[in-house]
Amino acid sequence: MRWLAGVGVGLGVVACGCGPVGGGDAGCVDPGPATDGDFDAPSAVAIAGDFLFVANASFRYACGDAVYAPATVTVVALADLSIVARLPTSAPDAQFLTAGPGAVWAVSSGASRFDGAVVWPDGDGAIDRFDVLSGGLPPAAASQTIAVPRGGAAAPLVGFPTRLALSADGARALAGSGTDGVVFRADLGAGAVDEVVTLFPSMGGLNSAAEVRVEAGRTHVLGFNSDQYCLGAGDDGALDTAALACADVGDSPDFIDGPLDLAVDAAGDTAWVVFSVANAVYRVDLSGGAPVFTGEKIPAGVAPNRIVRDAGADRYLVVSSASNALFVFTAGDAEAAVLAAFPPGTNPYDVAVDRGAFAPPGGRAFVPGLLTDDVSVVDLATGAIVAVLQ
Repeated sequence: MRWLAGVGVGLGVVACGCGPVGGGDAGCVDPGPATDGDFDAPSAVAIAGDFLFVANASFRYACGDAVYAPATVTVVALADLSIVARLPTSAPDAQFLTAGPGAVWAVSSGASRFDGAVVWPDGDGAIDRFDVLSGGLPPAAASQTIAVPRGGAAAPLVGFPTRLALSADGARALAGSGTDGVVFRADLGAGAVDEVVTLFPSMGGLNSAAEVRVEAGRTHVLGFNSDQYCLGAGDDGALDTAALACADVGDSPDFIDGPLDLAVDAAGDTAWVVFSVANAVYRVDLSGGAPVFTGEKIPAGVAPNRIVRDAGADRYLVVSSASNALFVFTAGDAEAAVLAAFPPGTNPYDVAVDRGAFAPPGGRAFVPGLLTDDVSVVDLATGAIVAVLQ
């Protein structure tokens, strides 16, 4: 999902208040060339070993059309927050990072275009593995690349891979799609996508979308355009569709609430699901083996797009892109509170929690600013922004 300065592009959602989208010159402002700094439209952050990894989508909108520069992953040393590497990815639009045993996986969605009604994959995506080396050394390049091809003429909406979910044994990976309701299944040993599973079919040639997570020993799949939540019993990455328990967990029968991300509690019985269109986090009960919306909703700013569980404090952090804020709540709260506020136009896009050896006693969080080409460092004890990496 991309929420950009009032424009939601990807996952079939568009809400524009900034002039024409998909071409045209009336009222548009050309944002100029891509930055030559260390961060360029940073979209994702992940921590592994002694390093922070930052995915740079490296795109700009020039009068409604996306223009892509080569995407990269910036590597930051946690010890002193110095930039130690900037590594190329194998496809444009690096939007997602997943930390796994001994490696960080970057997903680049590939080029896409918007025709005013539908987002179309306009190039193949890719999954790149960056190994976390011993001895405090950053990776020099991707050690493995897996192509995620478009669907072609028979399935033109298939493409645009999103965040990767790793199986418990690290042998397989699953990734959703930002343009169609499919899940890509990859065999990491073979280095290839071996199946494309359709879970939420598109209707009338319009976009559908899927997001997938593997948490608390189970597989979780969200259907953005249908408000569906599918729960699988295993964490082996097989994605047995016959064994999925699926339910509508939205609260608006006539509208899309838009589930986009989730975090599972320590017991594995509750999922907190970010509904980006409804501007809230919903509590979904998983204790019976199938997802059930409890009716509990926690407001969390405008266009929330990411949630993580801060295990060190048993609470949840929510990134709200349009509110330019990092929110926090604990189970039982009536609403989320602002933990950190960013300057207008930042468009915060992800969050990674650091409670390791180099973090302050209360921990810290890293939040990328998609439109400001920087990464904010937030003190989790106070909410203060203690540094901005540029």
